[in-house]
Amino acid sequence: MAGRAETGVSTGQLDAVLQMERLPVGPKRTLHQRLWSELPDYSFVLTPKGPALVEGDSLTTWTAEHGYGPTAKRPDKGFADVITTPTVASA
Repeated sequence: MAGRAETGVSTGQLDAVLQMERLPVGPKRTLHQRLWSELPDYSFVLTPKGPALVEGDSLTTWTAEHGYGPTAKRPDKGFADVITTPTVASA
């Protein structure tokens, strides 16, 4: 059936879930906490240096002005402030 994933969830239902996960709570962007070790590749996180892309054992910084920048080692322990919505990061 068009508009449904294998789970039987319609694209409209999925869009509603993703929109709720993206909406800010108060004046700040909505971030989600997740263990660094549990983050899938291509998740975006917020680091002290700004947004970064997770890929393997690396974090690649990103800015609107310069795009992708320097790469650093992904932390082994602790929690990340995840920009990617929980539904997408869990897919």
